[in-house]
Amino acid sequence: MAGGYSRSQLIFFDGETEATLEHGSVVATNDFYAGKFTVTLAAGAFLNGSLDAGGAPYELGPGWLTSVGLSWRVLNETTDIPYVVLSTTLGGLGTRTMRNDERGDYYGIDFRFGGSVGKTFAGWFSPYAALRVFGGPVLWVVNDETIVGTDKFHVQGSLGAVFLLPQSLDFFFEGSPGGEQGVFGGFGVRY
Repeated sequence: MAGGYSRSQLIFFDGETEATLEHGSVVATNDFYAGKFTVTLAAGAFLNGSLDAGGAPYELGPGWLTSVGLSWRVLNETTDIPYVVLSTTLGGLGTRTMRNDERGDYYGIDFRFGGSVGKTFAGWFSPYAALRVFGGPVLWVVNDETIVGTDKFHVQGSLGAVFLLPQSLDFFFEGSPGGEQGVFGGFGVRY
């Protein structure tokens, strides 16, 4: 289980609209391990947020999100060498937009590629750095018009840590200060 908040700068291809998207989300995931590969399935809720389009703020209602991902542990960690993981994810989301009497629909598709480097200390503390690049369209249907756009920066830099606890529990926290911004945290059970 994980939850978080993110903020993105969007640019729409109508030539007029830039927007700031802010929202919270909660998601449940399940990882399937096969040697150096991990398949991740996720589904969750897009929580309330806002879409500020050129000074016109729209509220975002609750919505859905889902993703599927594949990770590859390229380099196993040793005493002197950190671990390196490459990943790819395909995700989508949908929600409603509202402003006064205007109602709309907002959809996003995201193709994401990333790399992480980290090191485990004392058998339980594993800090890491990650860089992700992404792209994909967003579709905003408002006033009977469909506006197509995308993220303005297409990059996310993150620092985080995983805490490996007894009883097969782990917690994680991640912050993303540049490009697509956000803070995320969650917990997991290894079985």
